[in-house]
Amino acid sequence: MPPIRILLVDDHDIVREALALMLARADGVQHVGSAASGEEAILEAQRLRPDVIIMDLGLPGISGMDATRSIIGDLPLTRIVAFSAHQTREHVHQAFAAGACAYVVKGSAGEDLLDAVEAVSAGNPYVSPAIAGLVA
Repeated sequence: MPPIRILLVDDHDIVREALALMLARADGVQHVGSAASGEEAILEAQRLRPDVIIMDLGLPGISGMDATRSIIGDLPLTRIVAFSAHQTREHVHQAFAAGACAYVVKGSAGEDLLDAVEAVSAGNPYVSPAIAGLVA
């Protein structure tokens, strides 16, 4: 089975670098690119056509929510994992309404993010266990 191709989107260099290192050590995934803004995410998604995008919601310029809407409109088979520090019911529901298939809290362990990638790749939604009660 080919690896899950992942695009990382976060406006903080250190976060992108840390996530790329984590993905490099994980089995079954391949980091294919990174973006630091919503605009760049849209362009890179079009160019790379990743299987999964890990999308920071708090981006400068075009927000992660708006970038998600745009990408899903153009690439409906791409799965988006919303990646955010916000832990409110409103943020979770807005992310899913924008087209995200998963919501992972930035304070989570790396395994949580990998679980989300695997879940959405299999066609299943995912929410960090720490906030699962918000979507019930």
